[in-house]
Amino acid sequence: MPIERDEFRDLEKEVRESKDQTILLGAKVVHLENAVKELVSKAEFFPVKLIAYGLAAGALSAVVTAVVSNVIAK
Repeated sequence: MPIERDEFRDLEKEVRESKDQTILLGAKVVHLENAVKELVSKAEFFPVKLIAYGLAAGALSAVVTAVVSNVIAK
C-alpha cells in the first residue's frame, strides 16, 4: 500500500520537528555540562565546612557547658 503525498508531507514535517528538537536538546546538554563544571568541588568546600562545623561545635559545647554548670550549681 503506497503512501499518499499528504502522509509523506506529514512524515517529512515530523522528521524536521524531531531534528529541531534534537538540536535544542543538544544545546541544553551543553548548557548543563557547563553548569556542572561551575559547581563547587569538595576541595573548594572544605574551608567552609571547617568554619561551619567549628561554629556548630562551639555552640553545642556552650549549651552542654551551661547545662552541666546548671546541674552542678544546684
